[in-house]
Amino acid sequence: MTNYKKLFLLSFTIICSVQMIQSDYIAAVVEYEPINATFPNETVEANLAQYVYFIEHAQLSSVQIIVFPEYGLTGLADNASEYAIEIPNPTDNSIHFEHFWLEKLSNAAVAHSMYVVVNLLEKEKAEKNILYYNTDVVFDTKGRIVAKHRKVNLFQEPLLTPGNSEQNKNIFTTDFGVTFGVFTCADISFYNPAKTILSNPAVTDIIFPTAWGSFLPFFHSLSIQNAYTLASKVNLLAANLNSVENGMSGSGIYAADGTIISYYLSGKPGSKMQIATVKTTPTSETTVFDTYGYEPLNNTISTLDNLNTNRYFDSEKYVFKRLNISQLNIKEEVCHRSFCCAFSINVSSTALNASEIYQIMAYRGPARIGELRNLSYNSTAYKGARIYKYLASNIKQENILAFGIVANDGITLSFNSMLIVGILVLKHLLR
Repeated sequence: MTNYKKLFLLSFTIICSVQMIQSDYIAAVVEYEPINATFPNETVEANLAQYVYFIEHAQLSSVQIIVFPEYGLTGLADNASEYAIEIPNPTDNSIHFEHFWLEKLSNAAVAHSMYVVVNLLEKEKAEKNILYYNTDVVFDTKGRIVAKHRKVNLFQEPLLTPGNSEQNKNIFTTDFGVTFGVFTCADISFYNPAKTILSNPAVTDIIFPTAWGSFLPFFHSLSIQNAYTLASKVNLLAANLNSVENGMSGSGIYAADGTIISYYLSGKPGSKMQIATVKTTPTSETTVFDTYGYEPLNNTISTLDNLNTNRYFDSEKYVFKRLNISQLNIKEEVCHRSFCCAFSINVSSTALNASEIYQIMAYRGPARIGELRNLSYNSTAYKGARIYKYLASNIKQENILAFGIVANDGITLSFNSMLIVGILVLKHLLR
């Protein structure tokens, strides 16, 4: 009898272990256009109702985690104090909340057995004043707050206080066996937290709520998102705010090997939910769920006609080299100061529209993000940036100032592959 009992216990342990290991999960990211009502409470509650609607429809596709964007509930609020609430820490482990907004989100997570990620404005009483934060909150399937991230790198949000690593409890493990890290918008461009969060080897997936206004030619929402997955080798769930007048669009689900599982970019106002199966093993097949038919979940068609992309491009600072596209295989190098970029490009066809011009470029120095229209912040500079890129133009004359402008038609060339290697030459050793 003793031997049989041991065998039974061993078998039970193995079965439990297998159940905890899952090779994939189903995720949803929502590009959301917020409702702006007359009063702050009305604004948030109207958007909350829409969030619950998305959660309900996501459940129809067995979604396990859903991500909403930065400023989705509040809109681009001018005064944080009118929208900010106190948010408990994950360590409190509570499923009951004093504030109605948190209670409603918690209940939605429980009712639909789904992890729910939202962004809120948070307030915290200090000794002499009240501090305000841009905060991501994660609810688990039991309605508890299991992660909270206060945005560290504020993008000209003067009324808010930056978060710090000690405050942020921005890593959590789900009941489907995946460990996520969370950070917000401009955080993706800085070592802390975009790289420091990966010092935890368990983190394989990143959640990225954002209100990203694209600045051409370098700071486009989708380019930044995809580049991060390639550089960091993690899956990424990116949910962007939809505000086309401010150039805000571009959401996606990305695999750790750089595969773009699903993406959305539009010049039309509206909300869009993307649902896809995300593999924890990057080489596995992926499945994209088509969410068309859920009106108004998909009341926009992807078009760039009215996307008001912002642009800051001081071309005089950059070194350019025009490509000879008549060659199928192109190898070129371009340098700026001590920074060089080697390009290996394979062109799919030499059938080129005569009006198209392609250039490669390199630059080492401060990279500035210019003004966002209709917003209360102006510009941000990234010091010590090293940039390499290829640019296209569909104008007949070779005008550098036109590069980086969205070309809605006329581009005929496609590329089979493009390899870009950056080389930084250190001429002096620091002591």
